[in-house]
Amino acid sequence: MESLHVIPVADETSGDFLPLSDVPVYSVVLVESSRARQAFTNAENDLKKLQTEKKDTEESITKIFNVQGFGAEGEWKKLDGTCLEYDTGEYIYEACLFNEARQKPKNGGSTFSLG
Repeated sequence: MESLHVIPVADETSGDFLPLSDVPVYSVVLVESSRARQAFTNAENDLKKLQTEKKDTEESITKIFNVQGFGAEGEWKKLDGTCLEYDTGEYIYEACLFNEARQKPKNGGSTFSLG
């Protein structure tokens, strides 16, 4: 159990510090409630971070095993990010699996996205 931290309390009329036995209970309660409130806020923030991480992971897993995406057993996932190129002389066509296809001119100019 943590020890209580008591903030010295001065007498309102004399300005002298009160003996510990005369310190109002609410002073001790305020310090402890502040500490509890901060611990609660920290725990809430940690929980939100973990919930976001869990949601992102679940979405990734769902995407991997989507029949329309990487196959029912994720068998196509290893090809994600693989790009194939075909040189026609004037252009290089690049198709990136599960992403987009591009047309790149060999003699300068801009790359054109094919979708």
